[in-house]
Amino acid sequence: MVPRYSNYSQTVRRYLEASTEKIMAVGGLRGTGKTVGILQAGQGSDLLYVLAQKDDGKTGGDYISLIKDSEQKCIVIDEYSWIKDREGLDRYLLTAVQNGKRIVITGTESITLDYLNYGRLIHRVDMIHTTMFPYDEYRRVYGLKHSQEACDAYLIKGGVFEDYAMTNYESMKSYVESAIVDNLAGYLEEIDEETARTLTYSILFKAICPSNLSTVPVLRDNKVMLDNFLDTMGVNTDLDIDPRYLRRTAEIFEQAGIIVRVPNLDQESPLEEQYYITNPSLTCQLIKAAYGIDMNSDILGHVFEASIMVQLSMNKLSEHQVFFVNSEGQSSPKKLDIVITDREWEHAYFFECKHMKSHKLKDDATLLSGYIENRYLPGADIDGRYVIYNGEPCVKEYGVGDILFIPPGSMLDNYFAFKENVENTRRITRSPDMKGPGGFNMAEERKLADSIARKVYNLKQDISQSIALEKERVSRSFERKAEELKHTFSFGR
Repeated sequence: MVPRYSNYSQTVRRYLEASTEKIMAVGGLRGTGKTVGILQAGQGSDLLYVLAQKDDGKTGGDYISLIKDSEQKCIVIDEYSWIKDREGLDRYLLTAVQNGKRIVITGTESITLDYLNYGRLIHRVDMIHTTMFPYDEYRRVYGLKHSQEACDAYLIKGGVFEDYAMTNYESMKSYVESAIVDNLAGYLEEIDEETARTLTYSILFKAICPSNLSTVPVLRDNKVMLDNFLDTMGVNTDLDIDPRYLRRTAEIFEQAGIIVRVPNLDQESPLEEQYYITNPSLTCQLIKAAYGIDMNSDILGHVFEASIMVQLSMNKLSEHQVFFVNSEGQSSPKKLDIVITDREWEHAYFFECKHMKSHKLKDDATLLSGYIENRYLPGADIDGRYVIYNGEPCVKEYGVGDILFIPPGSMLDNYFAFKENVENTRRITRSPDMKGPGGFNMAEERKLADSIARKVYNLKQDISQSIALEKERVSRSFERKAEELKHTFSFGR
């Protein structure tokens, strides 16, 4: 199946047509659509595409000459992170965009590219991560309607194109080696490949086997110990790893969009934080490899929860913070999948993830108990309670108020508009055949709501980009004025 245009390719298209003095960097694991999206975006453009090879012997100076000699306005350098001796090239890219070129660079993983954004080219790089491929976009690109089957396919394949889909232990291990281990070893030059492999799998282990827990979430099996997991992955378990490198690797992986790290709202729990892998297919395969079990609903339920956590962590409002709740160690431990609060602890939103279609909640469900707000958020307004599941949108009334049941997708990005979401859901679910105020039936209204949500999201992105461009324009204008004044004063003296 030929993928349709993604939101990502549209973002690249806008960059190629914009007037900006920034470089666009695209990072993501193999098969997540980096190159396809760029080539789609560049159709009809004056574009030069160059694929860097890992051992082709070319240096940064060779690529500087190539860009200087090129007559094309748009230049794409794929697998930029493989280029050797890039320091001069990194700086020349900025000169090129200042002279009107559009430069797009990609990396199998974005560790090296992120370094540019925080190092040599600080504030001069627009960074895009493609490893986390949203469920709605996956459906739209492949022409799928929401269903339990479509959701499961997304979780198992994770938005990875067919040629790279991890279908078994060997393909998963090969994928991790080429997409993560090799790049970490190249980025942290002071460590060897064996150490990079141990660091990588130690971090991934924490995403499927949280420390301080006796069982794996949802799976209810005895936890596989780290040494056993590393042995399964062919990693040297006798290697002594400095804890500082583990912390640094976790920070690098989060910055590169491989994982998200979420703290526990219960600060007394021995489980301080949880890691979530942004690519659901990788999570599936790691669990299968660690436990030697076939894909089942328990695995998919865990991965479903992780995918929702990743989506909310990456798309939350900037003034909000994300937690999970696990009061492990107490006499009556409580758990809640996701809690979002503002930084003043005055407002909060609760989320429970259910991989199934049923919208029934148990009487003692934490979402309904009032426990979380009373223990952790006294005085805060609970502005919304969601259940993310694989059924149709609906609203149920409970003692704590309305609970909004929604499938994964675009409505989740507007979690903060709970009242509006409830009103819209009630309106479009009155009856499948009942006509609403706009004359649409339920299916048409849901399609319209999804379309509006996507437009709102794209508008927010456009506004952010416009603000950044305006700040850049004002900054350049200020610099020019400062130079003029400096020249005037110098001339006067």
